[in-house]
Amino acid sequence: MGTQNVLNNLEIPDTLISAKGDLITGTADDAPSILNIGADGTILRVATDTPGWTTLTIPAAVAIHSVLAANAADTLAAVTSGAGDLTILEHSAGGVISWATPTGTGGPVYSVSPTLVTPLLGTPTSGVLTNCTGTATGLTAGNASIAAAVAVAIEVSDTSCYPLFATSSNGNLGIKGNTSLSFNSSTGKLQSTLVSAVIGFVPDANDGAYLGTTALQFSDLFLASGAVINFDNGNAAITHSAGTLTVDADVDLNTHELTGVTNLVFGDPGALTITVDSSEPGTPTTGDLWIDTT
Repeated sequence: MGTQNVLNNLEIPDTLISAKGDLITGTADDAPSILNIGADGTILRVATDTPGWTTLTIPAAVAIHSVLAANAADTLAAVTSGAGDLTILEHSAGGVISWATPTGTGGPVYSVSPTLVTPLLGTPTSGVLTNCTGTATGLTAGNASIAAAVAVAIEVSDTSCYPLFATSSNGNLGIKGNTSLSFNSSTGKLQSTLVSAVIGFVPDANDGAYLGTTALQFSDLFLASGAVINFDNGNAAITHSAGTLTVDADVDLNTHELTGVTNLVFGDPGALTITVDSSEPGTPTTGDLWIDTT
């Protein structure tokens, strides 16, 4: 039996280390065994507490600052350092790891809850903006979903507001506005260059609204043939027919004149009553109806 080597009271037979490149391993406590040298290009790894050789291709030389990446199965390749301090490693769709130069400034961020300061996102293919705030002045295309509810603030001081409208009653439409229709939120006045009604205009309640004021008066009133001016739901009315106005109530001219009338017809001459103020000055002339009560 050959000479035995002693290592920490562990007897190692000479036959265990007689082959070049073999390794001595412990497969059990105080029980050394030989691990024969592996094939070229293999490396030592441990599986279930037992060392062994496995195949892994590695480059023979690696440049300074390079990193090793597995771009193929069981193969490590050197990825040379990027150009500049801002280069980063990226993993392409084909599974290749390489250096890429990012855009922008600042440090890297994590995938969960990052804070991006003024990012330029380019043209993203999708995204969820549920909790985003701010304005979206650059959005020019696409259809927006109508929210079930929109928070509206009460505005009472802006004197130049412009209502928005659409060009159809339904469909995917753009919202528009125009200075021809404006609203003064301070006074509540809605102003338009022209207002048109299909059926009619009504006040909010009986005797509840007026047309014009003493300071803001309408210039003209145009009524069609056959028009009726109805007072107090038929208490008195003025009805038009061709060249004639029919008044179905008493007429009080007070101190004013009735001029330009070529035909004055009374409905019931037997019930005609003419009341004249005796102090009315003037001298009757041709065509006047003058009653002297003195």
